Formats: sequence, C-alpha cells, structure tokens
Amino acid sequence: MVETAPCIHELNGPGFSGFHFSQLLAATNNFAFRCKIRSCGYADVYKGRLDSGLEVMIKRFYQNNSHSSLTFENEVRFHAKLLHKNVAKLIGCCSERGEALLVYESLPNGCLSDAVTGTRVLLNWSERFKIILGIARGVAYLHDCCGIQIMHGDLNPQRILLDSYMTPKITDFAFAKVCSPDGRERHKRSLLGTRGYMDPGYVINRIYSVKSDVYSFGITLLEIITAKRPDALFKDAGDLLRLPTMAESMEMYHMIDPALHGESRMTEIMKCIQIALWCSRPNAGDRPSMWDVLLMLSCESATLRVPEPFQSQCDTQELCEGVLSDSEITEPR
Repeated sequence: MVETAPCIHELNGPGFSGFHFSQLLAATNNFAFRCKIRSCGYADVYKGRLDSGLEVMIKRFYQNNSHSSLTFENEVRFHAKLLHKNVAKLIGCCSERGEALLVYESLPNGCLSDAVTGTRVLLNWSERFKIILGIARGVAYLHDCCGIQIMHGDLNPQRILLDSYMTPKITDFAFAKVCSPDGRERHKRSLLGTRGYMDPGYVINRIYSVKSDVYSFGITLLEIITAKRPDALFKDAGDLLRLPTMAESMEMYHMIDPALHGESRMTEIMKCIQIALWCSRPNAGDRPSMWDVLLMLSCESATLRVPEPFQSQCDTQELCEGVLSDSEITEPR
C-alpha cells in the first residue's frame, strides 16, 4: 500500500492513492528527458515505473502557474472517481513541495491524433470502428452513468489515448464541468477548449452543454474517417454549411482516408459519416444525445435520418464563422 502523501489524505479512496514526490522522482529517474512522452497544456507527461513494478504515466504540472493549479484541482475533482473501460484510470496524485502531479495507468500507444493523422500507425477500419465505439461509450458514461452528469469540455483526438490493445481512453479533464439542472454551463470568461473541435454555439454564446461534447465527438469521428484535422477538412464557414448535404451527394466519400477505400465495410463507414454529420450540426438542438449515437453505432438495424437542410441560413452562417474565427481561446497545447 502506497503511503499517503501530505495534503491529499482526503482524496484517498478505493483504487486511488496519494504519492510522495520522492516516489515519482524515482519512478521517472528524476524526470529524465528520455522518459518524457509529451507536453499537454499546463503540464509535461512522463512514463514511469513504480516500486511495485507497475508502469504508469505521470503528469507533472508547471510550477508557479495559476492555470496549472486550477487544472490539477479540476482533474482530481472529476477524474478520481471515474471508473469505465474507456476513461483513463487515475491511480493517484501528489501535492507537496509546490509540486502537483497526477499518476495514470500506462497507455503506451499514445494519443489518437498521432494514430490517425500521424505516421506511427496505419489503422484499418475494424480498428477505427472499435475506437469510435469506445469513445462513444466513454462519453455516454460521462453524460449519464457516472452518478453526476459531466461535460468533458475539450474532447478531441489529443485527449484520447490508446492502451496496448488500442482501446481508447478519454483523458484530460482540465475543463470538465458538472451539468446544471438545465444541462448547460455559461462561461463569462475566455473560451476554453481546442480550436476546430469547439461547439459553434459555445463560441458565440459562451454556453456549454452536453451537446457541445456531442459536437466535438462528431468532428473527432470525421477526423478518424478522413485522417484530416479540422483545419484541413474545413477551409471556411462554407464547408461547414455544406456538411448536411455531403452524405446525400456522396461528396464525403471522396474525403474518406484513401487507406480505407478497399474496405469491405463501406456501408458502415458511410453510416459513421452520417452520424458524424448529425453530431456536428451547428445548432445544438439538432444534435443527437450520446446514447442515440451509441445505439446507432451498436445496432445494425438502427434507423438513421440524414440531417435536413438548415432552416436559418443567417444564424448558421454566424455560428460557423464563429467556430472558425480567431476568437480568444484558452487552448491546451
């Protein structure tokens, strides 16, 4: 049993432990450069091995940074008690000597972004569909099955890591919020999130909801299918305006990752494109819930309606231009 570190005794619970800084220093060989995996927002992430032999990921937040402190507290608050196959397991944390660190299960295959748009892994459709289904299950769990309704707030392929079996795990709860009774959260401060994956309505009105996560899921789904990031997929607001008609015109077929063109399950791929287009509708009220998405992904017989043309071209134009503009965004790197 790991000894409880100072300042976080109250956080201990089943499957969650407090660590001393010296333990994590030893686990990473003094945070050696060769152990560094990546940087994310306000922290560096290292691979490490605990005294027990357990391999872990350790996120070390930058010191003397107010954002780091708030992010650390938010991640512990929301992540510590989450238990789901498709949510990264937070094993414990450390808060001493001015240091703030989180300890996660090891996820050796890196982030989904590298696997899909990078050069590290060439994923076939079966692997991609398994990842899509896993992400949907994880988000549905956050929205409806974890005891409280949690909005992730920054869902995108950089925030989804892959374990040794290529199982997707949702991570980085820095911007997570508990839903208010009306299912929404109003932000008066600067925008929080990652450009390209942010709900247009949130960009314009500063109102975040579970349907904002659904939008981010839709853009992530398109990225998995096309192997293109939003800035490459959508050049301007006009591209977003044409999304609902792309499935009917088969235009999206030509945007599919060429590596998938020989796949036998093309009907399933096109179905996923339709789901992505539905999820990424500019108006939140036109999007499905994550349970609707999960049903459509899981059931071959599930009926899927193609999104209808926009009713208000003016309002939608404003929303689309907002999501593609250079608005002030607090964005993890």
